[in-house]
Amino acid sequence: MQEIFTYNEIDFEDNLQDFYTHMLYKGELFTGTLIHGNSTTEFENGNAHGKSVEYHNNGQLIDESFFEDGEYISSKGWYPTGQIRSEWSSGKDSFDYDIDGNVIHKNTDFFYKNGNLRKYNNRNKTEYYNSRGELTVIIEPNSQEYQKSIFHVNKEKLFECYSELYFELYPYISTYKDNLGGNIRGWFWYLLSQNEEDKNFAINAMNILLNDERNRDKYDLEWILKQMDKVDLTNEWKKYYSEIIELK
Repeated sequence: MQEIFTYNEIDFEDNLQDFYTHMLYKGELFTGTLIHGNSTTEFENGNAHGKSVEYHNNGQLIDESFFEDGEYISSKGWYPTGQIRSEWSSGKDSFDYDIDGNVIHKNTDFFYKNGNLRKYNNRNKTEYYNSRGELTVIIEPNSQEYQKSIFHVNKEKLFECYSELYFELYPYISTYKDNLGGNIRGWFWYLLSQNEEDKNFAINAMNILLNDERNRDKYDLEWILKQMDKVDLTNEWKKYYSEIIELK
């Protein structure tokens, strides 16, 4: 059984780039079990090797990970309630769960609470679906160097569900960040340059989003509204997206 040590800044020197590698104790590579705050980690020859656990302040387990010579092998995470939050194992599928136990993230794909696919990734494109499972947006890289992505949109479908796609569903999941809101703002620029019906929709949509308590992009939306009467909207939207194509 390893000897147990409590971390202090006098005897220990940790790797600022990676806590789990090249841990020194009195100038030598550390071997032992290290308690640091709410976490306990086993080390061998300076690298995490074995089990590492961390606890919430209420004593509930946050994370249990396993290492081999400083490399992650597997990990599981829990919410303060004890509900499983995430699980990952080298060479296998990884999952994130919401606080109700629903799978919301598998590898690079994201899901709604009802189980329907929200976001699908591959090397050539990213697809977004509404909560009914209908394809709504496709984003493709532009083959021209330094050009912004091509935004393919099912106009009718996005009219119906832009709000559910604009906001991050799971802000407490650190791996979830799709930035679709930025693409939708580019789409608003495009609509403002179209017919009166499209323009009115974009204005109303932006005002609805501005009044939503989840909004983190208030400045960007307000700026677009302020610029409406100051710029040539026919060309302005092209600064944000090189091409917007309607999906049929």
